Formats: sequence, structure tokens, C-alpha cells
Amino acid sequence: MKRIAFIAAAALAFVACEQPTRESVPAPEAPDRDAILETVDTFFLAMAEKDSAKASAILAPGARMVAIGYGERAGPVRRSDVQGFVADFDTPDYPERVHEDYWDPTVLQRADLAVVWTPYRIDIGGERLHCGIDVFNLSREDGNWLIYSISFTMEPDACPELEPENVVARPVFSE
Repeated sequence: MKRIAFIAAAALAFVACEQPTRESVPAPEAPDRDAILETVDTFFLAMAEKDSAKASAILAPGARMVAIGYGERAGPVRRSDVQGFVADFDTPDYPERVHEDYWDPTVLQRADLAVVWTPYRIDIGGERLHCGIDVFNLSREDGNWLIYSISFTMEPDACPELEPENVVARPVFSE
């Protein structure tokens, strides 16, 4: 019996020594951070420029969008095709000067998969519509980062909380 207990204790000690602890696992890095954020910038610039071709070039086939509204923007969760949203850029009803910008993005990447989580604000015609959180999921295909989903909150009352004073936001709009 003592021999079995010794073997069991030795086996547990061996397993414990061989297993890395959570603290020893490095934090995820985003070696392609600049290229990933450039893809997000391109999407917002395409919105501002009403350029559906530019936006479509960085969308994966079947890309999805999820919108969650709060306050005066509340309602059921809205799910749609991103390409349908982009097609609206070409319509006369799409507003002028749509500026959505963001700051302090968290970028996570593993191989050809990336996530961007960032606070944002959106102004239409120079008037603040709301702030919120954007989440972009991207995949690298044939060397290019493509957006395969966009999720966001629409929080009309969150701008004071989410937007620091004198924030340096991206992208830089030409207007």
C-alpha cells in the first residue's frame, strides 16, 4: 500500500512540474497590429467617402453585423449582412459626413485570426449620434486582413464615460 501511495505521489509531482502555470503563458501579441488597424481605418474611411467598392474590398464573403442599442437606440438586437450596409453607401439616402472614429484599440492576434475591441464615436453631419464599443473580427486570407464580423453597441449616453478629453482618434478624415 505504501508503495502505491509513493508511486501516486511521485506521478502527481512529475505532472505538476511538467505543466506550465497560467502565469508562465505569454500574453497574446498582435505582430500585425498596424495592418489590422489599417483595415479597420479603411472601413471607416469608406463610410465617410461613401465608397462601397473600398469597403467591399476588405470584407470577407458573408460578413455579418450585430448592433445592440441602449437608451433611445434600444430595441431588439439587430443582425444583418455587412454588404447590405455597405450597399447603402451608394444610395441618395446615405447621409453626408459620416465620421466614425475610435481610440485605444485592443488588438489580439493569433496567426491569421484577429480581434479589435475599441471605444468609438459617430458623428453625422457634424452632430454626435452616439458612442459605444466596436468589435471587429478579422481573418487573414491570401495575405490580406478581411473583416468577417462587426459587432457594436449604440449608447447615446455613454460618450462622457467612453471618450477621454483630448482623445487622439483614428482614422484621420480628409474633411
